[in-house]
Amino acid sequence: MRLLFPVFFLFFSTPLFAARSYAIDLLIFQRLTPDSGEVYLPADDRVGRDIQAPSPTSRAAHITPLTGGPLAGVAARLSRSPAYRVLWHRFWRQPVAAARGSFPMSVDAGSGDRRVEGAISLSARHYLHLDVDLVFHHDGATVPFKAHQRMRSGKTYYIDHPLGGLIVRVVAPKAAANGE
Repeated sequence: MRLLFPVFFLFFSTPLFAARSYAIDLLIFQRLTPDSGEVYLPADDRVGRDIQAPSPTSRAAHITPLTGGPLAGVAARLSRSPAYRVLWHRFWRQPVAAARGSFPMSVDAGSGDRRVEGAISLSARHYLHLDVDLVFHHDGATVPFKAHQRMRSGKTYYIDHPLGGLIVRVVAPKAAANGE
């Protein structure tokens, strides 16, 4: 019995078991004609400055790119529409830990005067939590896009912004294996 406790402690305290792996499909798009009547003020210079990209030796090495994804059809429809431009679409698998154990995924997409940059991070507590800290660059204006979304695995979420939006679906490993 004495030997069993240290083995049990080592087994459950390792980082491998501290995080559960999820498949994440995330799409960021921009409206080519923003909502009319909106006034955009230049963002504070500090917006987006505190974002650190994961270093090559961090848990970013555990990100596995995947192909296809549940939002592939949505991305194709938005790409064909003259009203929208897909700026960033990725489908990957990564371990998702508690808030203190999560790390930001860097986003830098688009070109010229129509692009987005910043970071998104996903953490797990009782629910999954998505934190968005992005900046849209649109026709000379720099507009922050900050959001927090509490999520459930297997559901699709849309986060709106006057200049665009974000669509995300996070799937637990068992559900991903079943094709959900």
